[in-house]
Amino acid sequence: IKRLNKGECSTQAGVNFIDIISHYTRVSDHAMNLAEKVFAEQI
Repeated sequence: IKRLNKGECSTQAGVNFIDIISHYTRVSDHAMNLAEKVFAEQI
């Protein structure tokens, strides 16, 4: 947001970055769910 306010990057680049971070968060959540399921079945 600071870079956007300073004009160091475009608005579209900022939107893309937020979108990518959001997708990575979802992927990591799914990976954690899978890991917890596998771990629970091993006990």
